[in-house]
Amino acid sequence: MINALYLSLEHARDAVPTCIVFDRCDAVLTSPYAYAFGMPLAYIGLAFYAAVFFCGLLVIVRGWKPPVSTVAAALAIIAVLASGVLFSIQAFVIGAFCLYCVISEIVSVLIVGVVGAIAYAARRY
Repeated sequence: MINALYLSLEHARDAVPTCIVFDRCDAVLTSPYAYAFGMPLAYIGLAFYAAVFFCGLLVIVRGWKPPVSTVAAALAIIAVLASGVLFSIQAFVIGAFCLYCVISEIVSVLIVGVVGAIAYAARRY
């Protein structure tokens, strides 16, 4: 969430963050693929992480029950699929990687793992 917040703030300032690991991070962050439906992906990512955080709070309070469990699972699956597409675009279309984007893609995979583990544990009880 911090990653998406940072990118959102940088976008709002019309700034491109420097990349310390990959070359040409700016090529990814300023490409047409950095937008979906006319909105920066950083904003969409921030909304996603906020929704996942909210679902997590509800799971803590209410337990792993529908509709929270359904929403959490759907968000996780959509995020990992989108991350796969975005990673492929970086690799095969743009030919450059963005550290912040790769971190977000890894976090999406981790979220799917956590949601899957919680769902599995909830089915056992």
